[in-house]
Amino acid sequence: MESKEEIEEFYDCHEICSYEEYDTSSAREKASILWLLSKAFEGEIPADLMEPFYRDQDNIRRLKPKIVHSLANAELYCLALVNIYADPNYHNLDHQGIVQVLTRKGINLVQSREAPLTETTLVQTAPIRLNLHMAVIDGIMSLYIKEVLIPEKIFEVVKKFSSVDASSEMPSNSEEAAILWINKCCKALEQEIRLECSSEEECRLPKIPVLQNILDICDGCCIAAILCYYCPNFLRWQDICWNDPMSLGDSIYNLQLIRDFAQSAYLEKLIFLTFRGHSVSS
Repeated sequence: MESKEEIEEFYDCHEICSYEEYDTSSAREKASILWLLSKAFEGEIPADLMEPFYRDQDNIRRLKPKIVHSLANAELYCLALVNIYADPNYHNLDHQGIVQVLTRKGINLVQSREAPLTETTLVQTAPIRLNLHMAVIDGIMSLYIKEVLIPEKIFEVVKKFSSVDASSEMPSNSEEAAILWINKCCKALEQEIRLECSSEEECRLPKIPVLQNILDICDGCCIAAILCYYCPNFLRWQDICWNDPMSLGDSIYNLQLIRDFAQSAYLEKLIFLTFRGHSVSS
């Protein structure tokens, strides 16, 4: 694993683009499509699709034809639902069938102002209406979160390693469930560190942050803490940056730790985090 000094030196030599220059739309499209591919292929994304976009002879960014075709015929959506629910009955749905499944399960798709979300618009390939497909992908993501982060189940999981008060801490939705689990994992790690430090003369207790909003995970602190709690043999708490406040370099360092963990634990096809000379994207 690279040291903090090495990572900071790397980023000292590479310009990180400003928020205004960063293309959030392109980054979101790439991450969303990779997520869909990971669900469709059960984590084994074909090597030629790990970079979903390419540049044509006019340097225009385009989605690879294989992905365009698989979105337009709803194949990727069907495969994702089949694998999420382990149910082959989702294999032969068209786009309207996919939308109906999402609606029945309480997921309402965001309609575009540019064009209606219909079978006709979703099958188009010249050009593909990627903004409409992004709405469908967002819907499947929301469904997956809803099925995985069930508040009652997360609460029962947390009870196995931490004290919780059902009257005041029972989450009401998936986001609250995620925040509860993350914070309790961080608290449990903090307790383990305190016990470890009590037997060592030179041991500085880190200040592990408490999440108030799920977006606060962007500095990598809490994610790294969770990985350390569950897999201490892969990631030591001493290697995590706990600075308060966190600088951009500190955040990049923690995100690098997470990426290194994914590679060492053979999870690199499930965690879509890339570092570029001019940006960091996920």
